[in-house]
Amino acid sequence: MRLITGAEEFSSLDGSDRLESLARAVVDDYLADGSGGETHRVCGIHLPGSTLADVGIDVSLEDGDGVGDSKFAGSFKQYDLGREGLASPRKAVLYAECAGAEFEGGPVMLRAALSNRNEPEGDPERLREANLTLLHSVTLALVEQLGCEDRARLPEAAGLM
Repeated sequence: MRLITGAEEFSSLDGSDRLESLARAVVDDYLADGSGGETHRVCGIHLPGSTLADVGIDVSLEDGDGVGDSKFAGSFKQYDLGREGLASPRKAVLYAECAGAEFEGGPVMLRAALSNRNEPEGDPERLREANLTLLHSVTLALVEQLGCEDRARLPEAAGLM
């Protein structure tokens, strides 16, 4: 987190049931129309004095078209993480295929995205890995909460840093 934001101190807001609420919202969104195109804010990281999130993590369900076809190869580095992991020094995207009792029509494609409002300073490779590692951690917690089979093929640790 320090590498991505440059901040030295961190504190959290009370949100012990936040992950459970988020998982329920994702499932409800899917059940409402069978696709779940709504984007849900997982968390926002605010630096001192900032009213806007400096780093945000969002999640949505997508149809999975184009996942793994290298269409982002010019702007993102690809990683073998979940169905596909993509990262740049400022952003990361992680696709994970979730099959479970909550999603009756078959597996759904979960898309988690991290976005940094400002261009962070530092080694681009370390920033890519830090972005994807943080996103992996959040995504793993969500797929476990959703009850995705085989943790949506996400390893216990991203293993990038």
